[in-house]
Amino acid sequence: MSVAAQSPAKTIFYSLDGMRGVAALLVVVRHTEHFFAPWTMQQSYLAVDLFFMLSGVVIAQAYGSRLLEQQLSFRAFARIRLIRIMPLYLLGSALSVCIMLTGPLDAGSAFNLLFYVTLGAFMIPNPGFGTIDVYPLNNPAWSLPLELGANALYVAFIDRLTLLRMIGILLFNAAGIALTLWLITSHSLNFGFWAKSFPFGMFRVGYSFFSGVLLFRYYQQLSEVAKRIRCHTLCAWLVIAAVVMILTAAPSRTVQPFYDFVVVTCVFPLIIGFGLMFQPSGTSARVFRFFGTMSYAVYMLHAPFGGLIDTLSAGRMEQNAPWSGLAFLVAVSVVSVAADAWYDFPVRRWLLRNSAGHKQAQPVSRALPS
Repeated sequence: MSVAAQSPAKTIFYSLDGMRGVAALLVVVRHTEHFFAPWTMQQSYLAVDLFFMLSGVVIAQAYGSRLLEQQLSFRAFARIRLIRIMPLYLLGSALSVCIMLTGPLDAGSAFNLLFYVTLGAFMIPNPGFGTIDVYPLNNPAWSLPLELGANALYVAFIDRLTLLRMIGILLFNAAGIALTLWLITSHSLNFGFWAKSFPFGMFRVGYSFFSGVLLFRYYQQLSEVAKRIRCHTLCAWLVIAAVVMILTAAPSRTVQPFYDFVVVTCVFPLIIGFGLMFQPSGTSARVFRFFGTMSYAVYMLHAPFGGLIDTLSAGRMEQNAPWSGLAFLVAVSVVSVAADAWYDFPVRRWLLRNSAGHKQAQPVSRALPS
């Protein structure tokens, strides 16, 4: 089905699905790098900024008009978002707890675990007690409360987000990113996942999420331009290739802060703009859709699943790297698809059908998780 034949609210952006899936797999390589040695993914932390931007597009597409027309309340929107995020988040955290319980626990570590479980159950960021990780049970989850915060601000002020104000929001957050890049020791955007840097993550989500919202506002104009260009499938694959190149690049330490800033503030919006313009068809569309379907499960489950494999393999994964890493990548993909089909999708469907605001909730889908 072509983009031109659909309304924006019903359009499936296969290219965005593909971007998200590929980026999620590159994050897996980063967080289990000892499985893949000597391969490294130096810039793959920028995938989080790409996820935030994709979230802005998808939230604006799925809920923007309904919120403006007051067909969806803030409370109902919050319920939908939590139902979308929590099942896999809790599954990943529970898996981490099970792994921790297999090892020896003294009084101190048992207290720490109880503390982490209490915070994690309500998705409360760890203030730094016992560890520097914001979410000790599943650290990749650090981006979720920031994304939910951006979602809430968008819903609360959607009717006031004029073009001028949107530009102001982007400039403010771009300045915050630049200042943080200058102040932080690593001079990179690889921050937000430990307690002291977590508040500065608001600049990353603030710029990227609202960039995505703004990009979707110009979707119709972009689609008109796209109608004049052939080879949409080829263009979509080129967009995916660009994402891979950016996230696997290795700029020098001197260049890195400038690279990070330009990629997030300029290059990612261009790439997502092209992703809105060009949708693949046929087999390519199905492949992209598959990557999009498994992406959130991959992101939420890869760290605890990697910990489980580490525990069971007793170091053999590292000894057989990088081939063991490729096997792990296949395994985590299979586990994620199974978790989506047999756990996440049924649980979300049940929760939506039985929630107090089910009449305001749209049918559950396997679209982009943001």
